[in-house]
Amino acid sequence: ALTDSGIAMELAPSNPEYRFNHGLLAYQSGRFNLARTDFRTLLRMKRAETGMVYYRQNGNQGADRIMTMQGGIDDQLLHYLGLVELKSGNFDRAVELLDSAIAINRTDADLFAHRGLAHEKAGRHDQAGRDFDQAFRINPEHAIALQNRSAASLTRGQLSEAEESITLAIRSNPRIPDFYAERGQIRFTRQDYRGALSDYDSAILMNPEDASYLLMRGAVREKAGSEQGAMLDYRKAVEVNPQDPQAWFREGNLLLKQRKYDAAISDFNQAILLDSTYAACWHNRAIAHFRMGMKNEACRDIRQSATLGQKVADEMIRKMCGGN
Repeated sequence: ALTDSGIAMELAPSNPEYRFNHGLLAYQSGRFNLARTDFRTLLRMKRAETGMVYYRQNGNQGADRIMTMQGGIDDQLLHYLGLVELKSGNFDRAVELLDSAIAINRTDADLFAHRGLAHEKAGRHDQAGRDFDQAFRINPEHAIALQNRSAASLTRGQLSEAEESITLAIRSNPRIPDFYAERGQIRFTRQDYRGALSDYDSAILMNPEDASYLLMRGAVREKAGSEQGAMLDYRKAVEVNPQDPQAWFREGNLLLKQRKYDAAISDFNQAILLDSTYAACWHNRAIAHFRMGMKNEACRDIRQSATLGQKVADEMIRKMCGGN
């Protein structure tokens, strides 16, 4: 779709609808440089007469705004540019762009909620809180504001309140997989493994390419006693993102638990190859080496894990290293 949209835009470069559609598709597919170029170009373009009407979709709630090019969509172009910078990790620039969008339109809860996220990511928690509160005042059922309330409750250790808020966020917008993953983590902490598993199932159904969801579902399954199911998730996570050292580490840990030491060491090797500072991985590879009678390797690994900051009992070092 992005390729076809690009061809249409090349054939009619002055057509704002084609460029807007191309920018949306680029943003949705993670092509942030392309999206940034399209939305910036649109801000500079003279609005052409057009019959095209855009219905901005808000989750499953239908259209919450009707827009036309000649009617003015600068606030939303700035909004999308802010989201591009937010996704790219440029939080201060995202705030600047969302400031400009809010100066045009102070009645859009999304603008305040996303500026709040940018402030939160930049560590400005008080400013983030004010923006989330404003989004909440505009729309008491705003999903991102509810998510923020859940996160604040979780930080205070109020698990019931956190679960209640994220559940309301899911009801407000049931199409965001991260919401299910967050509730899954809360339920996992509360030892509600059935509920946690259901939430991670939902998150994975919506986004099967996110290895973190697979790793967390694997942890739930492992804790609930389903090692076979956990292994399937860990292996799928490795397949989805073989560059993630945590995926190799989780699979290696389960293999270690199952006394499959050669296979565990192989996984730990891969994790350490990807991240040589992974202290817990050095520690657990030491255990696998020790149980295989490879004391020199075990001693090397346990000392390295301690050097990297892993808490290691002196007794363990003496046991693995002996007089070394």
